[in-house]
Parts: sequence; C-alpha cells; structure tokens
Amino acid sequence: MKDEQRQHERDEWAKSAGGPRERLMVGLGVIALLGGLYPSFFLFPFRLERTHRDALANLTKARNDAQEIGHLRRGEVRKRVQNMKTPVTDAEKSDDKV
Repeated sequence: MKDEQRQHERDEWAKSAGGPRERLMVGLGVIALLGGLYPSFFLFPFRLERTHRDALANLTKARNDAQEIGHLRRGEVRKRVQNMKTPVTDAEKSDDKV
C-alpha cells in the first residue's frame, strides 16, 4: 500500500510540476524577459554612441563660438579703455552739448 501511495504521489507531482501549462508559462516568461532586455543589450549601446558623438560636436561648436565671441568682446573692451584713456578736447565737449 505504501508503494502504491508513493507511486500515486509521484504521478501527481509529475503532472503538476511538469504539466504543459507550467511549461507554457515558463516559456512565455522567458520570452518576455528576453524581449524586455533585448533593447538594453543590443540597441542602447548604438544609441549611446550616437548621442555621445552628437554631444561632442555640439560642445566643440559651442567652444568655438565662445572663443570667437570672447575675442570680439575683448576687442570692444580695449576700444572702450582706449577711449577712456584719451583726453577729451574742447571740440568734443562742444559736440556733446549740441
């Protein structure tokens, strides 16, 4: 009787543990997991590289623009300083009053 009961329990365990529903659920779970992780492993690195290149180009352009604008500003400041250093003549004072 014990042997029959053990055999019956083994059969029940085999049916419940390895049934088609459970295999289907595990299979679908694995497929969903792979489908969710696929973009992060295969698509994201390419996007990251492209984003990096775009950022590099934008920063280089901004640096060049800043250097050019800085050069122009320094020139304008030099002109103002020169204007401040030169003495104001009487002719210029009369032009300012008019």
